[in-house]
Amino acid sequence: TLYSECKSFKLSKSFCLCSFSFQPSSSRNNCTLCNKAFSVTEIKSHCKICGSIICSFCSQETLILYPAGESAAVQWSLINIIGSPDKEPAGCLYLRVCNACHREAAELQGNTVIDGPTVGSILDDIVKTNSTLTRLQGKISDVLPKYGLLVDAVEAKSDLKGLVPVESSPTQTLAKYHLDLSDLFTQFAVDMQGLRRLKPQTNTQLKLAKNVTSSMINFYCDSIPVFRESKKRLFEILPEEMLEKVQVIVDQNAINSSYIYVRQLGLEALLLSDKHQFDNQVAVFLADCENVCLEDLRRQIEACREDWDQHQKLLRELLRSNVKEHRLIIPSKRLAATRGASYVEEYLFERCFLIVAKTIHQLNAKTTEKKFSSSKKALQNLNEQLTRLLTSID
Repeated sequence: TLYSECKSFKLSKSFCLCSFSFQPSSSRNNCTLCNKAFSVTEIKSHCKICGSIICSFCSQETLILYPAGESAAVQWSLINIIGSPDKEPAGCLYLRVCNACHREAAELQGNTVIDGPTVGSILDDIVKTNSTLTRLQGKISDVLPKYGLLVDAVEAKSDLKGLVPVESSPTQTLAKYHLDLSDLFTQFAVDMQGLRRLKPQTNTQLKLAKNVTSSMINFYCDSIPVFRESKKRLFEILPEEMLEKVQVIVDQNAINSSYIYVRQLGLEALLLSDKHQFDNQVAVFLADCENVCLEDLRRQIEACREDWDQHQKLLRELLRSNVKEHRLIIPSKRLAATRGASYVEEYLFERCFLIVAKTIHQLNAKTTEKKFSSSKKALQNLNEQLTRLLTSID
C-alpha cells in the first residue's frame, strides 16, 4: 500500500517520516506541544513526522503522500501553502502532523519556490489586476450603450438631441466614442494577458485567479461583438465626407498616442537605467522607433494643416507631466531593495513589451493597413527586440 511504501520515505536528508517509531499512547496523558491533558473520550493522535503525541489543536491533516507518476517513488507535499499541488492528487494519503513539524516541512517545501513571488505579492497582483479590469469594465459598460444609441439614431436619421453633447458635433462624438472604446477594449485585452501570466502557488490563489479570469473573459466575449457590429454599421451608413472626417480624427489620435507611449517609455527607461546602473539598450531600441513615429506624426499634423511647432510644444508639456506624475513603469520598491538592479531591468523589459504590444494593437485596429506603415514596421521590430531580451532572461 501507499502507506507501507512510506516507512523509509524522507522529506529531506535531515527530515524523516518516522511513522514506525511513534511514542506509545500510554506513555503520555497530555499533549507534547501544549501540555493539555487528554480527556477520557479524546483520541490521542500521533504526528506522522516526529511521532509525538499531540492534540487536535496542535496538529492538522495537511501532509499528503502520493505516487510520483508511474514510478514507485512517493511524493510528499503540504497542502494550501506555497508549492502545494494545484489539485490534490486522487488517492493521496492525508497524514496528521504537529504544528512544529508543519513549520519545518513548510520551510523545506518553500525552498523550491523561494526565488518566486511571495504569497502576498501574488494575491496583491490578482486583486490589483481585478480592480483594473473592473474599472475598465465599468467604462466600457458606460460608453458602449451610448455609442450604439448614437449609431442607431444616425442610421434612422432621427433627432440626435440628448445623444450628442452641446459643445460637440455628431462626427466628433462618434469619433470620440469609437476611439475610447477601441482603447478600452485593447487595454482590457492586454490586462487580461497580465492576469494569465500570474503563477498561483496555492489552491486558493488558483481558484481566485480562475474566477477572475472566467468572469472577465465572459464580459469581453459578450461586449466586443456588440462594439464590432456598431462599428460596422457606422461605417456603412455614414456619408463619405463624414466618414473621412471621422477617420482623420482617428488616424491623428492613433499615431499621436503611439508616439507618446514610445517616447515616454524611452524617457523612463533612461531614468531607470541611470538610477540602477544597468545597460540602457532598451532606451536605444525605443529611440529608433520613436524617430519613425515622430516623422509619421509630423506628416499627419501638417496634412491636417495644424501648427506642428505648437503641437510639439504640447507634446513636450504632456510628456513632462506624465513622467513626473503618471509613470508607465513603476517597479516595486520592496523587490528593488531585495533583488536589486536585475529585478528592475527585468520589470522594465516586461512593461515595455506589454505597452509596445498594446500600441501595435491599437495602431493596427484604428487605421487602414497602409496608413503609417513605417511606424507599424518600426513598432513590430521593437516588439521582436524586446521579445529576444525577455527570452534571454528566461
